[in-house]
Amino acid sequence: MRQDGFKLSSKKTAILSFSLAILITLSAVLTFNAAEALYATDKFADGEGTVDNPYIISNLADLENFRDYVEDTDNNYGQGKHFKLNNDIDMLSEYGSGGQSWNPIGNYSHGFAGTLDGAGHAIKNLYIEDGTMNGLFVQIDTSGIVKNLIVSGTITGGSNSGAITYYNNGKIENCHSKCEISGAHQTAGGIAGFNSNGGIIQNCWNSGSVTATGFSGGIAGQNSESSTIENCYNTADIKSTGTNSNSSGAGGIAGRNTDTVSTQIGGTIKNCYNIGNVSGSNTNVHSIVGNNGNSSSVGKVENCYYLDSLSKDENATSKTADEFKSGEVAHLLHEKTENQVWGQSLGTDDYPILSADADKKVLKVSFMYKNPSEGTGGYTEYAARYTNPNGTVTLPNNIIKDSGGTSYIINGWSQTEGGTTADFDSTKEITKDTTVYAIIKSMRFKQEYPDLVSGETRHYGDVNGDSEYNVIDAYIIRKIVDAGEDNLESIGINTDSIEYKLADIVYDPSAESVVNQDDLDFINNYIVGNITIDKG
Repeated sequence: MRQDGFKLSSKKTAILSFSLAILITLSAVLTFNAAEALYATDKFADGEGTVDNPYIISNLADLENFRDYVEDTDNNYGQGKHFKLNNDIDMLSEYGSGGQSWNPIGNYSHGFAGTLDGAGHAIKNLYIEDGTMNGLFVQIDTSGIVKNLIVSGTITGGSNSGAITYYNNGKIENCHSKCEISGAHQTAGGIAGFNSNGGIIQNCWNSGSVTATGFSGGIAGQNSESSTIENCYNTADIKSTGTNSNSSGAGGIAGRNTDTVSTQIGGTIKNCYNIGNVSGSNTNVHSIVGNNGNSSSVGKVENCYYLDSLSKDENATSKTADEFKSGEVAHLLHEKTENQVWGQSLGTDDYPILSADADKKVLKVSFMYKNPSEGTGGYTEYAARYTNPNGTVTLPNNIIKDSGGTSYIINGWSQTEGGTTADFDSTKEITKDTTVYAIIKSMRFKQEYPDLVSGETRHYGDVNGDSEYNVIDAYIIRKIVDAGEDNLESIGINTDSIEYKLADIVYDPSAESVVNQDDLDFINNYIVGNITIDKG
């Protein structure tokens, strides 16, 4: 009964009750959204947490608020949210030796589930001492992404460490660690302590030293359970001080590339290289992977390279400093990627770098030849040269010596397989990977030449019947030089059938065959007819 004496029907009462419920629900939703918006406004410099308008992290206070946001369970660990740095952030004012230790973002039960884009900026002077799960993050969730970030600083002691995260289950890409990591009691990696559960670390590099008593790696301490490390490299010293080969080891990319006995599922490492020194106190010390598993679980290592002066690694290929510098390794890494990931400014960069800059792409020129005596048959690569786009290359020596000891004189290079017109030379600008083919002019045979036996006759001539390029063996050149112009006939050279220019002869007695340019000049100038050596 209303106070004014009027009575509402039961139907009207129900309608009013339903309407009131809707208003209460809308009020709650609006209140929650307003609270989240207020929280975001309070915690970040700008943004809405979307792909197009991410929350902005501008300073150390924002970074600390970012940590609080991720750790607030009401925010679902940042899942679906986007965050972006718009400045370098220096932590030295609050963290460091004599100050406090950084408390990593998140926890082991719930990793960061959003996307953090460093936008090429750096978090400097990260400092962590004696933590259990050390890194900028504790863990990155399967849906979490950290990209385009540089981290420098110091992590000492504790159990497990990585500059970006202790444990990665998600994706870390285009990141660079300059952190010095030491004293970890179990596992440490330049980028991540563990890369597991299908985690991906790609296009990253480490230049900070890493030391652990357990597994120590330039990119990850351990890589396992179908996880992948690709297009990464390490330039720093990596060390494991543990003596137990079952629980410790060191690798330029990963200390271990397979799981413990729980799952026995290995990881994959591909398109990586290492030039940092790797050392340790047991047998699991190798330039790419310290421990790549056993008969129960073996990790995959594909297309990886290391400096030949470092610890041998049977899972990868060693290359000299000159081969790295030439662009060879950059091209080998690049040709296994769909889009450009690797580059190198030849003449400036001694080693490959991660770069999508088209001007730093390394192009290859392959010089091919085919033995003319074999008739039909495939070509063999004789030499390779490398250049950046629109550059030129030097031509290889035009005497080719194959694995069987047979030598050929090259009369030019054709851009057409089987071509006879020399249309490629050292002035040709290279715009793509290029293959050129040798135009063979003549051939000579490798033979052993002991002292000539009385009455012996040997004949040397051009295989193709072209007397212009008949070739003389190094043994005969030595005999001519030793004898002198006036004494050629005394050693069995029939001077009626040859022309000679002793002034053009430059001969290295230790050489097995004529291969240098001076000898080539001699060949071109000296021999015009078949040579008969008679001694009797």
